[in-house]
Amino acid sequence: MKQISIEEMSSSPNSKAQGLYSLYDCKGECFTPPFVARNDFLARRTVAVSLKSSAEILPSKYPADFILYRLIGWSDFRGLCIMPDEPNIPVPLGTVASILSDDRAQAPVVP
Repeated sequence: MKQISIEEMSSSPNSKAQGLYSLYDCKGECFTPPFVARNDFLARRTVAVSLKSSAEILPSKYPADFILYRLIGWSDFRGLCIMPDEPNIPVPLGTVASILSDDRAQAPVVP
């Protein structure tokens, strides 16, 4: 099978490089199953919206115990994982508590 570079994956007009993200449970010492998001902002938004609608799951109950991480890149066009250029992976993006407080601070005011 021919190896494809990251540049080749990203250069395709149909390519949509995304990221695989996961929450790390500091108390349970494990990651949740990953999810895909287009970028870090949308990953944070996905977490915030999901937790607001599911008050009974652990990250909702104990938001300070969970950290959102970007695990690796993903090409939905090629179906391949993309190693990021950053030397330290996974990349921490903040605790769920900070994501929820940032989300509330940025919420639009409806008249």
